[in-house]
Amino acid sequence: MFSFAGVTYGFANPLLLSLGIPALAMLGFAYLRGGKGRQVIVSSVLLLQKLTKSQPARRKLIPPLRFFFELLVLAALTLTIGGFYREGFKQQVAIVIDNSYSSKIRLATNKTALDIHKEAAKIYINELPLGTGVDLFITSPNLKSITEGTDAKSSALSKIDAINSIYSSDKLSFALETLRSKDQFEQIAIFTDKRPTESSKANEQFVFKGNSLFADSFQNIAISDLSVSEQGAQNKVSAAIQLYGDKDTKVRLSIYYYESLKNPKLKTKGNETELKLKSLSSETYSALLPAALAYEIEVEPVVKQRELDSISDDDRAWIVAESRKEKILVVSNFSKEELGLNALAKFELDLVKPNEYKPSLFKDYSFVIFHKTVPGVFPEISSLFIQPNADSELFTISPPIKLDGDDFIEATNWSELHPVNSYLNVPALKLRNVVPLVPHSYAKSIINSEVGSLVLAGEINKRHYVATGFDIFPYLGKRSPLLSVLTINSFKWLLSSELSKGYSNANSEESKLGLSLIERDGARAFSATNFFDASELDTFSKQEFSIPAPIELSKQSESHTSKIVFYLVIGLLTILLLDLLAYLKAYLLFLPKRRKA
Repeated sequence: MFSFAGVTYGFANPLLLSLGIPALAMLGFAYLRGGKGRQVIVSSVLLLQKLTKSQPARRKLIPPLRFFFELLVLAALTLTIGGFYREGFKQQVAIVIDNSYSSKIRLATNKTALDIHKEAAKIYINELPLGTGVDLFITSPNLKSITEGTDAKSSALSKIDAINSIYSSDKLSFALETLRSKDQFEQIAIFTDKRPTESSKANEQFVFKGNSLFADSFQNIAISDLSVSEQGAQNKVSAAIQLYGDKDTKVRLSIYYYESLKNPKLKTKGNETELKLKSLSSETYSALLPAALAYEIEVEPVVKQRELDSISDDDRAWIVAESRKEKILVVSNFSKEELGLNALAKFELDLVKPNEYKPSLFKDYSFVIFHKTVPGVFPEISSLFIQPNADSELFTISPPIKLDGDDFIEATNWSELHPVNSYLNVPALKLRNVVPLVPHSYAKSIINSEVGSLVLAGEINKRHYVATGFDIFPYLGKRSPLLSVLTINSFKWLLSSELSKGYSNANSEESKLGLSLIERDGARAFSATNFFDASELDTFSKQEFSIPAPIELSKQSESHTSKIVFYLVIGLLTILLLDLLAYLKAYLLFLPKRRKA
């Protein structure tokens, strides 16, 4: 065994390896002693006398090309039978870089948060001891290995600069839970502008590398929502402007409109005004504009200072004037009247019985509602599960709980930042009939109780899923504001992966904000893409993430014997093939000469 660059190499069969060494020596000796004889004229006495006087020159050994072929073949065979192997890295470390939308924060040095993360990660990797394997991960849009597995430090360093910020949330807690479950990393280093909760800092397996530059809060001005509606011959365009910060700021808001598909970049200014945003507040502005195909809203501080607006990407947003209704498929044994679906006039809802449901039905719909039923095949479309009666890939159900009298099941904690919980008065939620849910890895609980999860949400392959352990129907509108808000919020989030409200929500590496032309129903149309995620737009609040509980790692020595032997065999076959081609070439060149002779 021997070590090089901190990695240990060795031979599984050293005795067999010793057989190859004499073979290599014999090959060299054969070529030293070999060679063709030379004809020398000895019939002349004068020549004989001259030969005795001349000193024979020392013959230089210039091995033919075939010698090197045979030497490589023999060396490869020797290493193969010797079982040449590389031991696994002495330790494996995961580097997790938060490249979510909030990493676009621009600091006073004009560097972004992501620039700081990448610089810190390079320093950390360089300081790791020799023999350390590194697996480089990004968090957004989903946890992904950039090095495609554990690799040398140099490989990770060469790939860090290619990481970019993504229009997506970080899903940091889920990413860390996934890495911990791999049971292979002795250390997981986290580079983020967020900070761990106090209760989770004790886990030594996780190293939080937050920079002191992120100790301060960053103010941000963002467009957080848009809507457009018909008002006679005009359209009413509304924009919600959010100030995430404690400095009152005056902003200039401009609205443009697009009227031509032939010239999609041509826009006309329709309105401009100034608004005063108060600390940690939102202001909604509406304006009547000509009925156009699409609209663009732009907001900027009147006094342009970086500390007033740390991210500029969310200062512009677009919306398409949509006239079509979103189609939703409802799978239930109850009628539309019993479910209160007639009150949801903004949507086109079709109802089928559970025994009539087929996966092929949902291709024409934006999402599916499964009311007190779960399909046999998990739906490959955004879906809402209401008080499910069976397990699915998203969750496991617990025994139903029914209470009488003055007893209620109440929420104990919830995720205030999740879109499904927006403007929801969760403390007022009091339930008597509940099917507690246990989320699987694809989902997380966003409203919890002492008996289990009441509401969970998840994402699989960019499709959104929501499940409630209680019945949110019938839809009663203002007569039941809490459940009505929960219903509409769920609809909005499920639709955020489709064209909804005139725009879609970015959540991928390929997403580009703005207007684009698409083909729809055989005709060209505008499509708008924005990024609205309060947890990422809010750069002022101290966002926290949870570090999983520690586990004891199983010590495994990773061996790469089979991989190296595979490469040796491939190299051996390549050499033999080249040798065969060289032989055929020589034979074909010699054949015409032989025929002439």
